[in-house]
Amino acid sequence: MEQVEVKLLNYTFRFKRMLWREDFAIKFPPNKDPQRVMLGAALLEVSGLKPKDIDEALRVMDAIPAAIVNRVFRICRGSFPPSRRYSVSKLYHAPAPVTYVRKMEEEEDREDVVHDRLVQEMESRFGPKELAETRDIERQIVAAAKRKEGGYRGAVPATKDSHGRD
Repeated sequence: MEQVEVKLLNYTFRFKRMLWREDFAIKFPPNKDPQRVMLGAALLEVSGLKPKDIDEALRVMDAIPAAIVNRVFRICRGSFPPSRRYSVSKLYHAPAPVTYVRKMEEEEDREDVVHDRLVQEMESRFGPKELAETRDIERQIVAAAKRKEGGYRGAVPATKDSHGRD
């Protein structure tokens, strides 16, 4: 635990570093100086004597003049290393919807061009007769799968089975 030691006259005050959760948990009475309350909450000991509770620590802080409390508060806060700050990388900014739609359409157009070129290559390489034979074979495979006992398990919707059910 980090501590700061402040010497005032014949007394040595020790204060602990307050975590942010402890800072937020402090209840500030309406008639008390906030600096005194924060120093009272952080007070660990005065010349070897530990305060029993926050009320006793506040009574100790009330005995010190306001100008000295202000200086002690600055010394305590300034003696600790600065609080860590965490940062994140820049957030992703999505493009405008119109821009995104345009971009997707352009990509689809490119894919269509590539697909058309591939179909033309296949037609030029194998000819229309081979393509017709391949389509005929595919149709026969699907028809046989539909007729198969137990039904076809695939992407083709099932027709009525041998028992007349869907």
